[in-house]
Amino acid sequence: MSGKLPQIPSIQGLDDDALVPILQAIKDILEIRSGQRPSTDYAWAVLSELPVQTPGLRAVNSIGQSIPNVTATAVAFDETDWANGWMKIDPNHSDRLLIPKAGIYLLSGSMGWASNTTGVRFMAFGISGVQQPWTQVSAGVDGTGRISHQMLVQLKKTDYVQAYVYQSSGGALSLSSTTTGSNHMAVQFLSP
Repeated sequence: MSGKLPQIPSIQGLDDDALVPILQAIKDILEIRSGQRPSTDYAWAVLSELPVQTPGLRAVNSIGQSIPNVTATAVAFDETDWANGWMKIDPNHSDRLLIPKAGIYLLSGSMGWASNTTGVRFMAFGISGVQQPWTQVSAGVDGTGRISHQMLVQLKKTDYVQAYVYQSSGGALSLSSTTTGSNHMAVQFLSP
């Protein structure tokens, strides 16, 4: 996490009832960042109500992940390239990206595979654990495969989204970012 705080809209003209949760959330964040107490979702929940930035996030799987043969597997994310509007990776489930605001979102992602010329590769998104339609590609002549997937969806504030992959190489096969680019999923709020 960078040391830069997100921009907060002007608080001029807000009454005391509106200021109290904002100031409490800022206090919570400062205590969490200084290590005075463990992280909670309280501050994130309060701040997600503020019209600060358009929610968006690009989560990355930078270390690879072993994907079992013929098993749909949620991809775990270990870092973000960018995050706005209080979007984040769920701290308890690294395969989930939390939705802070209801609306229409664009989901996009791309995954690369270790070299293997056998079988097919699939990618799909999940909404709160329910898998959506899949995109399929063959393993390719050179064995290195990259699959991309996009989708427009209506999401609720309580939803989370995931990237699922599936492969049929005959054995476990790793996601690889060394030869084919980063393995990532991006989520961008478009409209209410």
